[in-house]
Amino acid sequence: MEQVLLYLVDHADAMDTSEGIVQWWLPAGPSYSHESVQEVLDELVQRNWLVTRGSMEQFRLYGLNKESMPEILKFLSQTEEI
Repeated sequence: MEQVLLYLVDHADAMDTSEGIVQWWLPAGPSYSHESVQEVLDELVQRNWLVTRGSMEQFRLYGLNKESMPEILKFLSQTEEI
């Protein structure tokens, strides 16, 4: 979750599909399953930290809900302390 949020903090206007997020937003090296990435995206949407565009899952775009930036930054600062 943190990797997606960190990318969006640095690229606040970015939007992409779940496949694009795996390919372009997440660090190279670890293997990310579509299911695990989709679970993270669904949780971020539920928290209202991401917005979506499109109705078909394979073409749905995900991007930052800029109104949630203060809450996201607070969350990221707390995870860095652990």
